[in-house]
Amino acid sequence: MSHSLSIGQWTCPSGNQVEVLFTPNTLKGGEATFMWDEGPPLRPDDQAYYLQVIRPQALSRVLALTSQQKQSIFHPKGDLR
Repeated sequence: MSHSLSIGQWTCPSGNQVEVLFTPNTLKGGEATFMWDEGPPLRPDDQAYYLQVIRPQALSRVLALTSQQKQSIFHPKGDLR
């Protein structure tokens, strides 16, 4: 059973907040869940902030996390790189 990891929390211009949780999954790679205080549809300024700030940062953090996990899987302790 996988546990969710908090990727981050953001506050939109309206004050609406979102926390992004990532649940690793060996078959699919993982799943990101966006937990909004006030769910979609978002206000236009919040939608723009989501597209320009939140989504890219969340994706970057997930990619960094999964990259670290892959390195730990494919580079066992003592591996000479």
